[in-house]
Amino acid sequence: MSVAIPVTTPPADTPQLPTLWELGTDLQAETHWIACLSERLDTEDEEERALAIADLEESLALEDNKREAFIRKADATCWVIERLRAEASYHSSQSKRFSALAKREDNRADALESTLIHLLSRLDPAATAHHLIDHHLASRTTEAIEIDDPEAIPVDLLTTQTTTTPNKTSIKARIRDVRVAPDGAVWLTTDEDAGKVLRVGVRSGGCSGMSYTMDFVDSPDIRSDDEQYTYEPTEAPSFQVICDPKSLLYIYGMQLDFSSALIGGGFNFTNPNATQTCGCGSSFAV
Repeated sequence: MSVAIPVTTPPADTPQLPTLWELGTDLQAETHWIACLSERLDTEDEEERALAIADLEESLALEDNKREAFIRKADATCWVIERLRAEASYHSSQSKRFSALAKREDNRADALESTLIHLLSRLDPAATAHHLIDHHLASRTTEAIEIDDPEAIPVDLLTTQTTTTPNKTSIKARIRDVRVAPDGAVWLTTDEDAGKVLRVGVRSGGCSGMSYTMDFVDSPDIRSDDEQYTYEPTEAPSFQVICDPKSLLYIYGMQLDFSSALIGGGFNFTNPNATQTCGCGSSFAV
């Protein structure tokens, strides 16, 4: 015999209860309206003042009802929060309990495995692994040894360890030889650079319309119409600077400085022909 359990569904026209957010917003709007009505009381028109008082009394009553509904909803929401906190605490305690159970069972398995391997090793002391019907066991522990006199150990039983430390003297010498150009390229004044010269020029492009160009070229690449200068830094080797006649029209009278500082170092341009210079220092306009 089966019994049918009736399923009750709410009527389609059942009103939806307002949410906490809707109640709070409605209450806030009513409070703001009361503040606006209060300003209407500041009038000398008795009729207007009476209407304002009537509207204010009605709004105050509505505000009391809305505030009570909001407080009830807020209190019910607190019950939900407390229930969620309790469930979270319960799940956290259960997680800790299960974690402790897992740790305890894992320790029991390790102890039982160690006992089994010990018994199998007594039957076959030379074996390092034990093959059973469906399982394979191997000891996961190693024997600890203590060394009383390390100097008495033979050389073939020693391991040589070497350590490397930065050579600060060589690093300082290398830093002094670094040359950084405005475009970010890096050159080292080594023997390989012997015979090279620095070509300075101008090309179209860059932030302001024109850009300086710099490149180390071999001495045979010097053209007959190139202008040649000797650049002599204070604490660095001197080298030749060359420039083509067309570029020289835009950089004539320019002062070219070099700094070997790690921050802000490199070539610095002071061009009297530039009417505008980009913040990058390598682009200008005339």
